[in-house]
Formats: sequence, structure tokens, C-alpha cells
Amino acid sequence: MPKIYPKLLLTISILLVFFSLNLKVFAQATSADIANIYQIQDPNAVDGDILVNNTAQGIVRSSTSYDPNLFGIYQKTPLLVLQQNGANGIPIVRNGTAEVNVIDTNGSIKAGDYITSSSFPGKGQKAISSGYVVGVALANFSLADSQVVSLVPAGGGKPQQVHIGKIPIAIHIEYAELTGSRSLAHLIDAFIIALTQTQDPQRALQIIKYIISGFTILISISAAFFVFSKAIPRGIEAMGRNPLAEKAILSSIILNILFTIITIAFGVLAALIIIKV
Repeated sequence: MPKIYPKLLLTISILLVFFSLNLKVFAQATSADIANIYQIQDPNAVDGDILVNNTAQGIVRSSTSYDPNLFGIYQKTPLLVLQQNGANGIPIVRNGTAEVNVIDTNGSIKAGDYITSSSFPGKGQKAISSGYVVGVALANFSLADSQVVSLVPAGGGKPQQVHIGKIPIAIHIEYAELTGSRSLAHLIDAFIIALTQTQDPQRALQIIKYIISGFTILISISAAFFVFSKAIPRGIEAMGRNPLAEKAILSSIILNILFTIITIAFGVLAALIIIKV
């Protein structure tokens, strides 16, 4: 046998062993994307739960619908772990594809539906109105493959029976406009997102307060000058035409100046109250 054949057989054997080991890893993975390791503050989180990150609690399970602090999905066996962000943490997928725990509280889920958080800790549901979502369903949520369980909402109350299961989700945390409505609430939400590009609602609210306060001051100044200040030049002109009525006209001018100052002062006070509330 030529000398090249044993080397070729050895190389093929090594490659076969390598691919068999990697196929085993791929078969065990439930995520089709890279995860990072994060320290979480919720020991009850399980594989597939939706997680949020807020300044008060850190990384915990979601507990409100359309939560603006959506962070990622707990994925116990991701395809690859890229970065460690805390000792004794868990893998969290923030982009790509992940298996997510979902329930049928908002009806059946079809491939292509947006998925958001729910009032049941860590569980996703179909998004039926505009708000923050974790991504898009890549498969139907079949009730035949689900389980009926009793879950207690995050705020407490009576347990509710729901169908629960897992489906693959294309993870992309964003604000989704689903209703097509341009009501004031939706416009405000969209404005906050476009203005701040942040998931910190307190910061967004503070920015909105400053903007409203600024408009309040501008409106008060404009009203004061348009309503009262116009009378001042006319009063000065009238004094020149009618010197005998000088005292009455002067009193009117002073009164208009006083009203102008009071109107502006009320505007500034209202702006301060808006900021402090």
C-alpha cells in the first residue's frame, strides 16, 4: 500500500470524529444564534423565558405585557456562548433565533405573528396591539403539542388555565406598530422611541416633560406679547395726541405691563410644576 494511503485514512478518521462531535453539539442546541452569559436576579427563570432588564431589579423575568425593558431569552443550550458578563450567570440570546415559552392568552399564534411579553412571568404571547415585542414567530403554536397549566399573574390573583409550549422566534427586540391607528397614545409612544432610542421609560418621560415645559413657556410669552404688549405702543401714541388723558393712559400702560409679567410668570410656574411632577 502506498505511504500516502495511511495518512489519508488517518486524516479522514480525524475529520469524521470532529464532525460527529460537532453534530452532537448542534443537536443539543436549542438556539440558532450566539448567546452571552449574564448574571440574573431571578432564580425561578427557566429555559425559554423572556427576560427584562431594569434599574430597580436587574435582569429578571418579564411580568407585564409589551414591557419596554425587554432584554432577551434565557436559552439553556445555545449554539455558542460568546461572552461572559457575570459569574454563575445564564446564557441569554438577544439576536438570532431562540425557543421561547409562549401561551395562548391573546389567541392562537401563527408563523409571522409578533410575540411580546405577558402578565405571566417569563411567558410570551401574541402581540395584538402596538408595543414592544421580542420578535416574530417562525412556527405555529399548536395546541395539540401544548400543555394546559394553571399560572398565576405577576400581580397575584386567581390562577388561570392557559396552553403553554415552545416555538422558535426570530429575536428582534423593537417597537412594533400593529394597529395602524394614529391615536394620541400611539403618536406619543412613537415620538418617545424616535427621540430617545432607549428602553429607559424614566429618561424618556423626563425628556417629554422638558419639551412640554418649554412649549408652555413659549406659549405664555407669545400670549402675553400678543394680547397685552400691543396695547402699550397704542397707549404711548394716545398720550401724544391727548395730553389731558395722560394719567389714565399711563395707568393703562402700567396695567398692561403688569398683566404681561404675570402671564409670563404663570407660564414659568406651570413649566416648573410639569418638570417636578
